[in-house]
Amino acid sequence: MKKSYKFLCLTIATAAALASCDPIEDKDLRNDYENAGTPLTASELTSKLSVTQLPNKSDRVEGDQYIIVKNNAPEVGGMWILQKDGVTVAKTASNNDTIIAGSNGQYTLVYQGISANKVVTSNVFNLTVTNVFDEYDNLLTGAKDKTDATAKKTWKFRRIVNGSTVGYAHNGAHGAWKYTSAGYTPESIAGVAWWGTIGDNEMGDHIKQRMVFAYDGSKITIYGDNGETLSEGVFSYNHDEVETGVLGWLNTSVTVMGSAYWNESVGSSSPWYCKYYILTLTDKYMTLYNPSQSPGDDWSSYGWYVYYEAE
Repeated sequence: MKKSYKFLCLTIATAAALASCDPIEDKDLRNDYENAGTPLTASELTSKLSVTQLPNKSDRVEGDQYIIVKNNAPEVGGMWILQKDGVTVAKTASNNDTIIAGSNGQYTLVYQGISANKVVTSNVFNLTVTNVFDEYDNLLTGAKDKTDATAKKTWKFRRIVNGSTVGYAHNGAHGAWKYTSAGYTPESIAGVAWWGTIGDNEMGDHIKQRMVFAYDGSKITIYGDNGETLSEGVFSYNHDEVETGVLGWLNTSVTVMGSAYWNESVGSSSPWYCKYYILTLTDKYMTLYNPSQSPGDDWSSYGWYVYYEAE
């Protein structure tokens, strides 16, 4: 019992002594940290960096979306940060690397590193990417990638049946495609076709017409009832969701197939002439809508709907 008591006293005394001791500070380490020198300025850091983009070539998939970065001051460890629209889309901590941008557009790139124990950020590198192959090129023209220069895709009118209503195109209510809970879709005729529905009788021999999108040169060609060329032009597109349910704009230098006969929503003086909302775009189907105004008022405004399917 006496031995246990003595051991307990010794343990308590040792713990108290340890608790009362000040921690040992490595003053040399602190001095080295606080006196690490003068950090590089943003301009000095930038001068040690290299950023290049591959050139665009018609016979190569790789182009300016391939961003080659190099830090020529490896003692300044850090991170490359690529942003688009203020959102970080890629990072790499490698001194030498290739960053691949996933879409076309404007980007900013910086290198953020540690110099003299301070965080230093380089000047901004502003980059433009134009070479990424867009999904819409594939869906519209059938091209597999940017080297597929001879790709062409043929579209014909699509016959829509909704109950007792049959239509290929019509003038109707703006925004009806937004109300799917009421049974409306971009392919819905009943309830949204206000006037000018093109059914089987109205279509007649025009059903033989074809519209061809070619990848090379972004060309569009409209062929008539007997295969004759009606019009030729070029097209472009974007992915702007200008309203709910809109997949982007299709812009053409000539009116799309059927518009010259049946589109009553806009004339050639309208700012929306040859400009179409993309409501549906898949490998098989395309639905376009030419608005009388954009953005429009649901049910008050109107426009022209037309339906196509790939041949």
